[in-house]
Amino acid sequence: MLLLAWANGANDVSKGIATLIGSGLAKPAPAILWGAFWTLAGGIAAAFWGSILAANFAHGYLATDFRPDTAFIAGALSGAFGWVGIATRLGLPVSTPPPTSAPVR
Repeated sequence: MLLLAWANGANDVSKGIATLIGSGLAKPAPAILWGAFWTLAGGIAAAFWGSILAANFAHGYLATDFRPDTAFIAGALSGAFGWVGIATRLGLPVSTPPPTSAPVR
C-alpha cells in the first residue's frame, strides 16, 4: 500500500511542490520533504481507512461468500500501482479520490 502511495505521490505531489516553490513560500528542499511527508502520511491513513471501504463494499456489492485472499489484494494493489506507474511514465495525470468515512449505522 505504501508503494502505491509513493507511486501516486510521484505523479501528483509535484503540483503541490511546484506551487510552494513558485509562490515563494518554500525553497526546493523543504518543499520536497513536505510533499514526501504528506504522501507517506496519506498512505498510512489509507491503510487504516481501507477497512472502512472494504466494509462498505461487503454490504450488497459483493457476493456474500466472497472472501478476499492475499492473491486478490496483491492483484488489486499491483494493478493500481501498474496503472499509476504507466501514467506517470507517459506524463498522464492521475487523480485518486480521498477516502470517505463510512455511514453511521
